[in-house]
Amino acid sequence: MDGDPEGMVGTEAVVDAEAVVDQVQSARARVRAAVASHDAGALSAAMDKLEEALHRAREDGVDVPAAPVAPAGPAAPGNPVLPENR
Repeated sequence: MDGDPEGMVGTEAVVDAEAVVDQVQSARARVRAAVASHDAGALSAAMDKLEEALHRAREDGVDVPAAPVAPAGPAAPGNPVLPENR
C-alpha cells in the first residue's frame, strides 16, 4: 500500500475535533432532557454517554467548550424549589 490510508497519520487515526465536540454537546443535551423528564434510568444512561464523550475528548486532546451554567433560583428550568432557592 502506498502512503497512508485516508484519515490516517502513521498508525493513529486523525481526530475529527468537531465531531468530538458535537458528541459532547449532544450528550449534554441528553442529560438536560433526562433531568427535565425526571427519569432516573434515562439520566443514568445519559450521564454514561457524557462521561464517554468527555473521556474521548480528553484522550484525543480535544478542547471542549465549557457547558453553559444555568441561572440559580427557582425560576431556572429544572431547578427544584428548595428552601435555599426561595
